[in-house]
Amino acid sequence: MNNLLSTLAILFVSVVAWAGEVSFTVRPNVTKVGEGVKIMFAVNAATDVEVAVLGTNDRIVRHLAAGVLGSSPPQAFQKNTLVQTLHWDGKDDFGQPAKGAPFRIRVALGLKPRLHKIIGWSPYSLGGVDGLATGPDGTLYLIHSDNLYAHRQTWLISAFDKNGKYLRACLKS
Repeated sequence: MNNLLSTLAILFVSVVAWAGEVSFTVRPNVTKVGEGVKIMFAVNAATDVEVAVLGTNDRIVRHLAAGVLGSSPPQAFQKNTLVQTLHWDGKDDFGQPAKGAPFRIRVALGLKPRLHKIIGWSPYSLGGVDGLATGPDGTLYLIHSDNLYAHRQTWLISAFDKNGKYLRACLKS
């Protein structure tokens, strides 16, 4: 933990504010307090906020808080205020002393959700193949069923080139 605290002198704040009218009225401020740090900031309107601790290569070491400020924010944020104070105890998401110093604190505002990736899906996992055809260029088209959605059967038409490389799929549910 002492090693961690010695690196806090290098700690600085990274601020990410996305498009829109949401902004900081008090920019994020990080101060050492005992064995950890205090992060304080204020915004001009209720908005999505994410506060994370980043280590080397900008990898997230600790997710401190994420959600919408206002009347029912997530546990780490204070209710009914746009001025927020959070504490980081120097530990990672698993409760172990954080590794990967020097650390940065990222406070991001006005986030827009976007799909990063689908875990476990593969275009080569075909489920039950119900039909196939080839196009004049040699493209192989497979009609197959899959359970992309747990509550219903989904039909896909997937296209593969002559060498078996996945090209695209069309969803029919």
